[in-house]
Amino acid sequence: MIFFFHHTILHNFFRKPKRALFLLVLVMSFFMSGWIPSGETAERAKTGGSTQTPAEKPLTIKEISFNIEEAKEDLLLTMNRFYIPEISRIEGDNPRVVLDLHPVVLFLQKDYSKIAVNGQYIKQMRSYHDRKAKKLRIVLDMNGSLNYFAQPSFIKSKNLFLLEITEAASKK
Repeated sequence: MIFFFHHTILHNFFRKPKRALFLLVLVMSFFMSGWIPSGETAERAKTGGSTQTPAEKPLTIKEISFNIEEAKEDLLLTMNRFYIPEISRIEGDNPRVVLDLHPVVLFLQKDYSKIAVNGQYIKQMRSYHDRKAKKLRIVLDMNGSLNYFAQPSFIKSKNLFLLEITEAASKK
């Protein structure tokens, strides 16, 4: 009788797929959390147990450049190691693409604080390096009258990050 009672409760609980999925995810998170290595653990395994991971190694921005063509504009960041910046966007009348990098220890702020790009998509680039927090923010001020698509890519062997800006497909 107790088995029937529990079976009925479980059967009614699992009749709604969202409940079943929630319970499955909850149970898996308890049991699997110790079995799946974090990115840091996996990196240490690859490097033979080194305590310094790439995320902890200080980042140096060697050069910022732009490549402007008729149908696309590229922002290129050359760094001392492979790194993937955090990318976000701000929409509205003055749209912007924002790249955040951390921990940046060397950045020539005076050379790159404000650059007029005057491209079809990118109007200008601004940057701010907080030396104390070791954070670098690069802001691309975009042309608000155009729709654009930003596609990041990387050339790991050259420690090069590329953000390609092209025209977005128009909505019909």
